Amino acid sequence: MKTIPTKPRRILVTCPQRLGDVLLTTALVHTLKQAWPAAHIDMLVFRGTEGVLAGNPDIHQVIAQAPRVGLGQRLKEITQLWRRYDLAVAAMPTDRSRLAAWIGGRFRVGFLTEREAQKAWLLNKHVRFDDLDTHTITMQAELARTLGIKPLGQVIPPQLSPVQHLMLSQRLAALQRPIVVLHPCPKFR
Repeated sequence: MKTIPTKPRRILVTCPQRLGDVLLTTALVHTLKQAWPAAHIDMLVFRGTEGVLAGNPDIHQVIAQAPRVGLGQRLKEITQLWRRYDLAVAAMPTDRSRLAAWIGGRFRVGFLTEREAQKAWLLNKHVRFDDLDTHTITMQAELARTLGIKPLGQVIPPQLSPVQHLMLSQRLAALQRPIVVLHPCPKFR
């Protein structure tokens, strides 16, 4: 069995999920970057979710893939990822996340649910995923512990450029009233 790389130079974090999952995964990416500051960390996400990673100083490159593409495009994506990374972390308990980690990483960690023992071959190490009682950040902290890293739990929000910040400040000031942001329909409670 392969051992966990002690100083990975290239890390892939796979999170082909929804916007909120991508944002929450920045806590795991931040933990990895603090543990291995010299590493280049790339993040694989669905196209349309990459905006939440804007300006993230921990991420070297965002790889945004369409959820559905033809066979030719998918093969091209596979060849571009094939074993380019010392470490790949499947940050979500999905087949797509694990498969992307398997394709890209020489050493792979990720999640398996109780019913997915037959998929263990995709990962060198895995964490049992609790999809009922444990928050995403807490579950991903277990991945960090599996790698021998102390989790930090700090989500990194998107960063605005100075021009974007000025424009937003001006728009908010022009409203001259408080603003409330609601997110009433997440997938899970």
